[in-house]
Amino acid sequence: MATPSTPGRTRRAVRRRFTEAKILSLLREAAAGTPVMDLCWNHCISRSTFRAWKAKYGAASDIETGRLQQLELENARLRNALARANSAAITFAQ
Repeated sequence: MATPSTPGRTRRAVRRRFTEAKILSLLREAAAGTPVMDLCWNHCISRSTFRAWKAKYGAASDIETGRLQQLELENARLRNALARANSAAITFAQ
C-alpha cells in the first residue's frame, strides 16, 4: 500500500476469491430455492456481498456467461498469436 513511509510502493491488485462463473452459480442456487443465509454461511461471504453480487450480476443470463467465456478464450488466443508475431518480428529484425 502507498503510505507516507513507503513513497515508491503502490497498492497491489486485489485477488478475487470467486470467479464470475462461481458468483453466477451461487446466484442460480439462490434462485433455485437455497436459503441465502445457508449459501453465505457455506461459502464464507456476507449478506451484503451477496446483495452486491445480485445487483451486479443478477441480470446476467447463461447466454451472456457463455458468450463471455467464448470471448475470453478468443482473447487469450489472439494474445498468444500477437506474442508469437512480435517474437518473430524481433527475431527477423536481428
